[in-house]
Amino acid sequence: MRNLILIIPFLILSCASQKDASKIESGHDNPFSEFEKSFNPSDYDEEIKIEEKKKENIEIKPKEKINQEILNGFRIQITMTKEITEANTIKNDLIALFPEQNVYVIFEAPYYKVRLGDFLDRESANNFLPNLIDKGFKSAWVVPDKVVKNIYPK
Repeated sequence: MRNLILIIPFLILSCASQKDASKIESGHDNPFSEFEKSFNPSDYDEEIKIEEKKKENIEIKPKEKINQEILNGFRIQITMTKEITEANTIKNDLIALFPEQNVYVIFEAPYYKVRLGDFLDRESANNFLPNLIDKGFKSAWVVPDKVVKNIYPK
């Protein structure tokens, strides 16, 4: 008897919610029913005109592949920061100032390190260091790193 008393209110509530759902499905008490009946998607189709540009005969030559070797060498570390945008800004500045050198952003959590060059020996890296200091990168220093020998010509 006690279980019956608990079940009856549950059945009444569940039937009421089904009645409300059937009202919405049939269109009664649904505020969007009139809009859904009159909606025609093809009324909103627009023609898209695509204009083709004249193709110029430009010959694109692939870069000549040169054998690459990864060797122990040296690079000049410019800065170390936790901000990727700062590292990329410095990288872009270095590329503009020294287009003949390769610039790298290396992530070693949590820092981004900006490094320049592929020097095979410390002496050549030390010889290039004053160029960076003259351009305002006063905290640059030489670090050992893996370097690329014989990379693509620029």
